Amino acid sequence: MCIRDRNMINSPFAMHPLMACAGFSTILSGVYVATRDRVNRTQNTMRVHLLANSVGTSALMYAMYVMYDIKEQGHKKHLQSNHSYLGILTASALLAQTGAGFYAYFFPAKSPMEQRKRFAAHRKFGTATVTVFAVTVATGASQTFTKSMPVRLAAIASIALGAVSILHIVVSKH
Repeated sequence: MCIRDRNMINSPFAMHPLMACAGFSTILSGVYVATRDRVNRTQNTMRVHLLANSVGTSALMYAMYVMYDIKEQGHKKHLQSNHSYLGILTASALLAQTGAGFYAYFFPAKSPMEQRKRFAAHRKFGTATVTVFAVTVATGASQTFTKSMPVRLAAIASIALGAVSILHIVVSKH
């Protein structure tokens, strides 16, 4: 939708929302794969989860680089909006979450109890991270497409609520 806007065609900025949305979708796919069958989780399931989250996080990092580069080339000030601050928070949380996932995968806990504790913490922090990511995407979309504050707030609220609802259903499925 956003890439079809007349002002976005042939714009280097178009890669920012495109890669952010691709990253968000890929990360949600990784969440789905990891949570769809907690009882019969396999090494392959965890590998797919790890790969999806790594690719999604990389897409977000590229989206942030695109924005950084555009600001630098135009000699514009960085971090001027709620979206930009949320983007930094989202990127930091995703990097921490991905790092924790790598650590848990390559250095498993010695006891099943410790492994369950790690997984519970990873899942809770991941839920919070994806929620912040959804709000970041929503604020970016609302800042791009409307200048009306009530419409902008409605867009942010509806996208965030939808993302949280989907995530809740996926995470609590089993």
